[in-house]
Amino acid sequence: MKASDRQELAKAITPVLRKEYGDPPPEADRPVLETLIFSVLLEDLPAQTAEQAYENLTSTFFDLNEIRVSTISEITAALKGLPRPELRSHRIRTVLQTVFEDGYTFTLEPIRKKSLDQGQKALENIRDLSTFSRQYTLQHALSGHAVPVDGTTGRAAVWLGLAEGDESTGDIDEIAIAESLKSAIRKADAPEFNHLLRAFATDERFTDHFGKKWAIPEGGYTPADAADRLKKALKDPSTGLPPAKKKASKPKAAAKPKAAAKPKPAAKKTDDASEAKKSVASKTAAKAPAKKKSAKSSAKS
Repeated sequence: MKASDRQELAKAITPVLRKEYGDPPPEADRPVLETLIFSVLLEDLPAQTAEQAYENLTSTFFDLNEIRVSTISEITAALKGLPRPELRSHRIRTVLQTVFEDGYTFTLEPIRKKSLDQGQKALENIRDLSTFSRQYTLQHALSGHAVPVDGTTGRAAVWLGLAEGDESTGDIDEIAIAESLKSAIRKADAPEFNHLLRAFATDERFTDHFGKKWAIPEGGYTPADAADRLKKALKDPSTGLPPAKKKASKPKAAAKPKAAAKPKPAAKKTDDASEAKKSVASKTAAKAPAKKKSAKSSAKS
């Protein structure tokens, strides 16, 4: 799909999404480091959920250094209710530890004075971060041109015909989708587009479809009818989204025929009375003691 066609499609679906979800809320004015932490909480979740999680996290601990020296289980407790809380806790603590080791402080503000390429490289040096977190921080804290995509928004983009995925597995390439959307969405429009795409992707009416039950039908999703499908989905979610594709079950192997039971050999008949008597007699004779010679026989000898 050409970038120009993708751009036209984005223009067609944006008014539909805006009518349903409204304008983006005022953006919180967070420092770079805090924006990075927020992005970890935002991934694959609605913005409101992430805001609440950020409030819980910052109110549970005294400051960022206390989060850094806390255990994963302690941080996880503050993120109770979020999916994958241990992974999010690990990433947050890694961010704080990396920044602290670099300058023994808790700020990333100096990268605002650097070029976007330098700022992006600084974010890439923070280990264990997702591409979504780096792209989100680049867009919201460094005013860079980016369209951050996580798994949920990426699947929604595929459903809208803005990107493609693997039809056999349902897998998507989040980085490739982010790059293709970047070429289709103007820098000035990117924050609003991200807001609308996330609102749609995390809408509780579609949670199952873009989450656990995600599947791509054979032939993918046609961009030509994206706006109509979107209107239909928003009006009646039960009919607007196709059902998940069922995995083809493997044919069962034919059962091997059971081997016929071998007939037991017939027992030999031992009804012959004469043979039995002979056997008994021979055994008796073998056991009987030898007879003594008569006295008359002895005398002759």
